[in-house]
Amino acid sequence: MSRIYNVAVVGGGIGRSHIVEGYVTNPDRYKVLVICDLNPERMNALADEFGVERRTTSYDDVLAMSDVDIVDICTPPMVHYPQVMAGLRAGKHVVCEKPLVGSLSQVDEVIAEEKTSKGTLMPIFQYRYGNGIEQAKAIIDAGLAGKPYVGTVETLWRRGPDYYAVPWRGKWATELGGVLMTHAIHPHDLFTYLLGPVKSLFGRVTTRVNAIEVEDCISASVEMANGALASFTA
Repeated sequence: MSRIYNVAVVGGGIGRSHIVEGYVTNPDRYKVLVICDLNPERMNALADEFGVERRTTSYDDVLAMSDVDIVDICTPPMVHYPQVMAGLRAGKHVVCEKPLVGSLSQVDEVIAEEKTSKGTLMPIFQYRYGNGIEQAKAIIDAGLAGKPYVGTVETLWRRGPDYYAVPWRGKWATELGGVLMTHAIHPHDLFTYLLGPVKSLFGRVTTRVNAIEVEDCISASVEMANGALASFTA
């Protein structure tokens, strides 16, 4: 019989989808033990919906719970870095929504922290694990797909004013980026997951759709390490 991991879901907004799609569907592997949210009304509504008795508005309280194995961070991007680092230092396994952090230097710090932690970090790149992607990955890795020549990723997904009405969205300090970090990040990740690392890139970003700080349109020309050429548009 496999072990059942106790999970604390931190952030009751998108955290609900993690419960519905990840934990409720795998009761032999996971139990949602704690709901943590700064908004007591949302926290209690979510906990009531899924029958979770333990509730707190304090992330520090979650980390102090010895029976919590996994912290699932579903909070706004600007607090991901300190929460990930604190979770790893507490010896927890950490799942974190995208974008993981806001800079390459912070990525390096997270990697270093994970190496000394009892826990493991899992950034949210769930599309890698779909059946179609896993099959494509196996075919490519086996050498059956042949030599890659060119590729393209087009994320033609428009976000309007209603989406950016949430106070932390659309700002560098709180969302950490625009369409690259929050919307196109998944298809771009899939592309490099399948075709390997990027060797060089030239791109342009601009803000044309919404009255926001961050970019909402991008175009990039990419050279892959394997020699293939690609274009990214979002």
